[in-house]
Amino acid sequence: GTSYEEQDELFDALKDPGRPKTVSFRLAESAESERVRRFVEGTDKAIDDDDENDESNSAPRKFGERLVTFNDPGELGIIFEAALDNCGLVVNGFLEGGDGTILAAQRSNDIQLRDLLTHVNGQVVVGRTGQGRDWSLKLLEESADRRPLLLSFVRSYLYRESIVRPEEMPGVPDTGGPEEMLLKERTLEDGS
Repeated sequence: GTSYEEQDELFDALKDPGRPKTVSFRLAESAESERVRRFVEGTDKAIDDDDENDESNSAPRKFGERLVTFNDPGELGIIFEAALDNCGLVVNGFLEGGDGTILAAQRSNDIQLRDLLTHVNGQVVVGRTGQGRDWSLKLLEESADRRPLLLSFVRSYLYRESIVRPEEMPGVPDTGGPEEMLLKERTLEDGS
């Protein structure tokens, strides 16, 4: 790829509609780079700039799979949709009962919007090219009335984000550059 030291050159390249775009970022400090490398490798001790020997920074790597058990008969009330990469199903919403009651899935408080369904009764239901989605639907249909019903979820790893340019920004000329993108940081409930 091409590296740009000047922002003007970078933004000109990003504006070119015929050019494929991949953006890489350099981490500011080598200690941060080492911390990210150790996390990706699964090392359970993170490095902290302040005290590399501090054992309190040691934490097991968790990805937060949640097993939800449904014992009571009745509707679950989960609305699923295909994951963005079509590998399985993600939670798109919750249904209410006919009288406005909250159904079992939402009442459990263990299932969140955009969670990815990973297991149905212990069977993996994620897979490439739609296989996970199809397998999920088949197992959910077969198991709908059986109890206990065991569903496992993780936070989804893909999110659809839209960057919408405002019609007009006071004091910003309509020429492009860093002022034309307004980004907002989102933090998940688990702090990641």
